[in-house]
Amino acid sequence: MNASLAWLKEFVATTTPGFELGEKFRMTSSEAEGITNWKEKLAGLVIGHVLAVKPHPNADRLRVATVDIGTEKRTIVCGASNLEEGQYVIVALPGITLHPVVGEPMVMRETKIRDVQSQGMLCALEEIGIAIASPGIFVYPETLKPGASVSSTLFEDDIVIDLDITPNRPDLLSHFGLAREVAAFERRKLSEPTIAPLEHSHTHQTHLELTLSHHKDCLRYSAIALNNVQVKPSPWWLQSRLIRCGIRPINTVVDVTNYVMLELGQPLHAFDLDTLPKQKEVFGIAVRSAKPDEKIDLLDDSTRTLIAGDIVIADGNDKAIALAGIMGGKHSAISESTTRIVLESATFSGPQIRKTSRHLGLRSEASLRFEKGLDTELTVTALKRALYLLQQVAGATVDSKLVDNTVHAHQRPRIHVSFDRIHQLLGVRISAADCRTILLKLNFDLPSFTKSGFDAVPPTWRHDVQQVEDVIEELIRIWGYDRLPYTLPTGAVKAPALNQSVNDKRLIRHALSAAGFHETVHQPFSSEQALEKLNLKPKEALLLPNPLSQETSYLNPTHLLGMLADCAGINSSYTELLLFEIGKVFKAPLAEQETLTLLVRTGGQAEQAVRQLKAALVRISQVLSLPQPTYTSVKDLPYAEKGHTLTIQVGNTEVGHLSLISNEVVSAYKMKRGKELVAAIINLELLLGSSRLQTFYSASPVYPVSVRDLTITVSIATSLDSLTTKAAQVIDKDIVRDWHIATIFTGKPLPEDHKAVTLRLTYNAADRTLSDEEIRKHHDRLEKSLKSIT
Repeated sequence: MNASLAWLKEFVATTTPGFELGEKFRMTSSEAEGITNWKEKLAGLVIGHVLAVKPHPNADRLRVATVDIGTEKRTIVCGASNLEEGQYVIVALPGITLHPVVGEPMVMRETKIRDVQSQGMLCALEEIGIAIASPGIFVYPETLKPGASVSSTLFEDDIVIDLDITPNRPDLLSHFGLAREVAAFERRKLSEPTIAPLEHSHTHQTHLELTLSHHKDCLRYSAIALNNVQVKPSPWWLQSRLIRCGIRPINTVVDVTNYVMLELGQPLHAFDLDTLPKQKEVFGIAVRSAKPDEKIDLLDDSTRTLIAGDIVIADGNDKAIALAGIMGGKHSAISESTTRIVLESATFSGPQIRKTSRHLGLRSEASLRFEKGLDTELTVTALKRALYLLQQVAGATVDSKLVDNTVHAHQRPRIHVSFDRIHQLLGVRISAADCRTILLKLNFDLPSFTKSGFDAVPPTWRHDVQQVEDVIEELIRIWGYDRLPYTLPTGAVKAPALNQSVNDKRLIRHALSAAGFHETVHQPFSSEQALEKLNLKPKEALLLPNPLSQETSYLNPTHLLGMLADCAGINSSYTELLLFEIGKVFKAPLAEQETLTLLVRTGGQAEQAVRQLKAALVRISQVLSLPQPTYTSVKDLPYAEKGHTLTIQVGNTEVGHLSLISNEVVSAYKMKRGKELVAAIINLELLLGSSRLQTFYSASPVYPVSVRDLTITVSIATSLDSLTTKAAQVIDKDIVRDWHIATIFTGKPLPEDHKAVTLRLTYNAADRTLSDEEIRKHHDRLEKSLKSIT
């Protein structure tokens, strides 16, 4: 909301400078996002009188103007199509700095354009920092003194405060509403705007008849017909105020409706009465719900298709002539030939206007105000104010009785506030006299006021005040937040209870990271083509009703979609990868599941990847105090190699599957390295819900530990199970603390049908230090035993 300080001073005689006033608004109601001193911003710009316009000798689209700037005449080259002799325009002279709406500030310089010396520049409003689009240079509608300051003629040397109005304060989207605030926090008298009385003693020529069939979303509708209206450019004082608030002047009728909206906060709309049909000398106006797929041509030259629930204003033939609360229709628009108008002022439902504005992608200054909820008591006051202005600037006369239909009057709550409650919430005591003065200045009614407290009734424009705390907030924001004492809160902060699920997932992440796995995180979206690569059926995935794109039309039914894409994409250069992901996956129709997915990619045998995955699952079982997982063969999964899928069971619960990714899927992803991929998909909810084992702790070894590797070359057909079974039979558990398969190697210099398996043994005795000879003898015996199965 752009608030003109000069306009505010018409209602409240504040002497506070603009910057300080912005600070007061910030401390009481609204953030001041910017303060523009137009006297400083437009310094150096002067009024010029165009004495002559000639074609440019060397450019078809340029012209050369002779401009009187008071002290001298200047030659200025200009390309604006609307430049004419006799105009009063804005002139930027060499040496001054312009602050355009778009782009950086620029310093004007005298320059030669196509061999003609240009001693300045004729400006459009956008070029001097006013965000109003125009087809050419700005032209004053009145005769002015050449050389006069643009700041004084265009902005009255005004200061404009850009306020960010919060959604609960639509009453501040007007100069009079802001003046009420200033009068309250500065304890000043408030002046009311001048309005016209409505006389009904004479005979009217026009008869209006209102039909309200949309009672729920039209709270009040008021209208009146005016005659003898002169549609012409508005006087300069009116245009100037609209311009400094960012609204382009059009004509007397439209300008007055915009002026009243900025002044009182009530949007108005005018219809050309002669474009409306009448029946038996009666002009019908209806407020109704739009018909399905009903179309309307709007003032912005667009045609909109409406849906049931949108509110329209219709004429006597039931044709929509305006989109209620948002924009008028083109058919009934005001034109230069208009002499009779119907002026409407209404209160529409904020939620419905917001809904319509959103689905049409159409917002206006009117919809901005209706969305937040307006005062139903304001409609007739705004009509009277508009009538007064139209009488002054357009010679309008009243030509009908006032049509006024109130459907839902705002019920003002009566709220009891105790002084003890004020002290309890604020920590300070506000005197009864201050409470009375502040609330009366804010237009609250105080029907009851005692030593212990009072009853407060908020004004009709404060729909947001509904309870005791709201009234206390009104008191403190005017009394002064800065007057509250600075006291630090005391008390011990209690640690939150441990979330077991979060803690378990943290333990899983730490265990997998320690095992060399890297965590991945992906967006939960995929496409139909991605599902097909994994041989998944789209009907089993969850289709989004309104996806951002085709690539994000489904919610992921498995983490493998993102993890395999990484293997084929950004991680394609790695032969070996260990990845895991924790998060939700989604399946049709509306199922979601917390899932842990592990993926191992290896350049060697799939057997090695399976072993690494099983080792990782053992680690997870250990940190969660769960039984070690067991495995059984099951039917094939869509993305798995046939006959290469195992069920993972923890205790008596089946928690997931371990599968070798099929060659078909690997080929679909066009992987060139590490084509042996094994994945484990685990239902975390089932895993974390499994029965936990009692945890036992053992002391760290007292005597030295010795780690030895033993490598056996065996046939590639020899299973690891046979090796580990034989090793378990031979290993002396009294001196071997831990053992496991460390690596599996294939390739040169080994024969093609052989592999090298390395066992890593940790030697440690509980009662003594083991000698090298004792370890060597055990090592040799184990090697001889394992070679016997080759």
